[in-house]
Amino acid sequence: MPTVNQTEISFPSDYPSRLDPFLVKELRLALRHRWFLGSFLFVHVIMLLAVSAEWLCLRKADASGSSGPLDGFTILGRNGFWIAAHLIMGLVLPLRGFDALQEELRGRNAELLLVAGMSRWRIMRGKWISQMALSMLVLGNFLPYLVVRYFFGGFNFSSNLVHLFGVVTGSVAMNGLVLGISGYASYLTRFVLLAVAFGNVFVAAGTVSAVANYTDIYGPALLRTVFIVLCCIAYAVLLCLVGLQLGRAHLKQCLLPWELLPTRNMVVLLVLLPFILTAGTVMTLGWGGVLVLGVMIFVVVRLDP
Repeated sequence: MPTVNQTEISFPSDYPSRLDPFLVKELRLALRHRWFLGSFLFVHVIMLLAVSAEWLCLRKADASGSSGPLDGFTILGRNGFWIAAHLIMGLVLPLRGFDALQEELRGRNAELLLVAGMSRWRIMRGKWISQMALSMLVLGNFLPYLVVRYFFGGFNFSSNLVHLFGVVTGSVAMNGLVLGISGYASYLTRFVLLAVAFGNVFVAAGTVSAVANYTDIYGPALLRTVFIVLCCIAYAVLLCLVGLQLGRAHLKQCLLPWELLPTRNMVVLLVLLPFILTAGTVMTLGWGGVLVLGVMIFVVVRLDP
């Protein structure tokens, strides 16, 4: 019988070889985590409830035939789908990384990675990309429910598109912030900072929702709508960078414990960001918001070089 040369047998790889090894490790851990299957089941249950509530509210409105102002229950039901989407993508899924850095710090894995020459940006980037990959997989499960909502009637494509941008940008910000917060050992500190982070993202998400509900992007307000959406995206990028820089500051302690860590500066900046941006926007009569955000992004990047 012919013999098989064992050295010639090659097994297919689940990831391309050009991907960063640390990123591949994080993606494999994310897929094997108990949250992976549970998150999909949770999403379907919540979305079924949200779509059912919206259908009931629309039937109630049609039966009443009232053209007056809608009550709170009807408004909540009509926006229930996107409220659920914001909470899932902006709070529930990012909580998977609530202990991400502490796992690395307690096991001294971070110290070994840094000694081996891996940069702090590389570690935080790998964790953030794995978090976003799981979030985007879950986001794909929203599409069938969007199709179902189309058959309810009154489906506004532009409004839903703006809402979708708000969900994605909120996920980008919260995934970065939660990873940075996970570097604190105290659960109390983490929960307090999580509330502050969610408040920042809630402001941006509320702005996007207001734009989606009260502005027709095909009308004369197109320029203003695009400007507001771009500001919200830049704000999400800024918050994400603050979170990643906060995580990098915690990793810095592994190799340079005698240095003064910039964690306090990052936390103060996170708390004061809404006030700084509000003041800068008011001083520039509203249209300088993108410039203020650009300056803040540069400051955050250079705060811990």
